[in-house]
Amino acid sequence: MTIAIGGYNSMNRWTDALNIPGEENGNFFKKEGGEDLSRFDTPTSAKYATAKSLIIPKAPAGIPAEGPGRLSLADLNRKVVEASKRAPTLPLAEAAPATWNTSNKAWVRLLATFTKSGKTRHDGVINCQTKGSLSPKLRGAIAWVAAREDGALYAFDLATKQLKDLGLSDSEIMGLDEVGLALEPGDRTALPLVRKLTVAPATVADADVVILRKALGGSFTDKQVAEIVHQVCNASFFHRVTEAANLPVGN
Repeated sequence: MTIAIGGYNSMNRWTDALNIPGEENGNFFKKEGGEDLSRFDTPTSAKYATAKSLIIPKAPAGIPAEGPGRLSLADLNRKVVEASKRAPTLPLAEAAPATWNTSNKAWVRLLATFTKSGKTRHDGVINCQTKGSLSPKLRGAIAWVAAREDGALYAFDLATKQLKDLGLSDSEIMGLDEVGLALEPGDRTALPLVRKLTVAPATVADADVVILRKALGGSFTDKQVAEIVHQVCNASFFHRVTEAANLPVGN
């Protein structure tokens, strides 16, 4: 369930950010001999018809509000330290299969409990960290900003260490929360979209994407814009899986 939920959160950010049209019906999900899913016409129950969402922030004038319970950087860093002592709520494999050719970190051992689907998810995380045309520093910054907005302790710690390995100081890393001076000027323009896509993907508008395009005065090609979105999608999956499993930070 956790992996499925993480996957759907990832998909939501891809489909909303790129304005992909909705399906006309639910037949994609139909199984042989199952229910008729040709129409989405089941009425909302009375219990939820007027209920207010606890997770969808208001977005006046298209600007996303802060995520629920967004912490100050000081509090977030304090919680990261405390989370080094927490115990996983889901089982971890002793080690990943030898064919995975990877580390023995807690997130890897969590996915390794699913020998087939886990490998696909693992490879997706690694590819996001190591491949593509975005600079390693920007990839690290996207991971850091997304984890910071989600309050994802395990991922925030990993992203911080990744940026330190790339030569950023503590002050430069913390500065990503504001103007991101540690990045090239062109790369900084990606961070507002990263924040918006992490917190409130449904509020992403054409203008948020257009501003990044090199052909229109930005610094990124369309392929690179798609990479930025994909990085956030991957982070959204990773945060939900690692935090639901209560993985100890640093492991």
